[in-house]
Amino acid sequence: MEMKIVAAHLLRNYHWEILPNQSLEEVVVPTNRPKDGLRVRFQPQ
Repeated sequence: MEMKIVAAHLLRNYHWEILPNQSLEEVVVPTNRPKDGLRVRFQPQ
């Protein structure tokens, strides 16, 4: 429940920007995710 609250706060109050120069190729282990993770920058709106 706490993770849902934190995620909702980030989605509502911050602008997300995916950082360049990273591999977004998918890897399945057991769910899909980017090979190198997902690096983003958060900026307050």
